[in-house]
Parts: sequence; structure tokens; C-alpha cells
Amino acid sequence: MDEIIINSSGDRGFPVKIGSIQLGVRDWGDPDASKPNPVYIEFTRENVVVEHKTPGQTPLTELTIPLGLRKLLLRFNCLKGPDGDISENLRIVSNMPAGPYLVKEVLYKGVCMYYINMRIVQTDKTDDWYHTVELSFIEANDGSA
Repeated sequence: MDEIIINSSGDRGFPVKIGSIQLGVRDWGDPDASKPNPVYIEFTRENVVVEHKTPGQTPLTELTIPLGLRKLLLRFNCLKGPDGDISENLRIVSNMPAGPYLVKEVLYKGVCMYYINMRIVQTDKTDDWYHTVELSFIEANDGSA
């Protein structure tokens, strides 16, 4: 199983790894070829509460799923590759398998997640090799826990 490692150590960012994608690598000789850490990391969890309409009374609520699945959104920038073209990370992301991936970070010491969505954006007035990547993951649950 591939790993996703998200961590921070004091004021310095800890390199993030997503399977074979390595982020947090600075190229001092050519900063545009660096592989920056994510600019945005968001964990969410939604519990399911059903609302029952009752005539003449305040609606009743019922908690149907007390512990929803965790979701993860990672946003990072891909800069140019060593040949001046698109980065190797962008090539890997465009063909990334669903997983599962083991997510390790400060809050959750190890969560198995599937990769569910990719979004690659090239913004107006940026170089052709500059892309913003968003990857979405959802917690794996085979029902055994």
C-alpha cells in the first residue's frame, strides 16, 4: 500500500509524500523546478442526521451514521520538470491509481484512504508548465472495524 505522509515540524515544513510523488523538495539551482509542499490540506468528516417532519410539532432528528467517513483534500502546485516541460509529479498524478493509500499526519496517525478525484488547473497568465493540482481522498471502510 502506498503512503501519504503529511506532517509539520515546528516552523519548517516536513516533505509530503503521496505514493511515488515527492513534495517539499527545493531546487536551489533552479527554483522553478522545485516541488513545493501542499498549499492547502483539509480533512472533513460528515455525520448523517435525518430530519423527520412531524405535523404540528418541531421536526425530530435522528443520528443515522454517528461516525462518517473522513475525506482529505490536498492542493499543491506543480512547477516545471527538469527538461523545462511539465513536472514528473504532474505526469504521475495524471495516471495515479485509486489506491488504497495510508495517510499519516499529526492528527490521524494512520488512515487508509482511496483516491477519488483529481483536478488540474492551469491559470491564465502563468507559464505553460505551472499547474495547480487538487487531489481528493475518502476513507476506506470494508466494514470490519
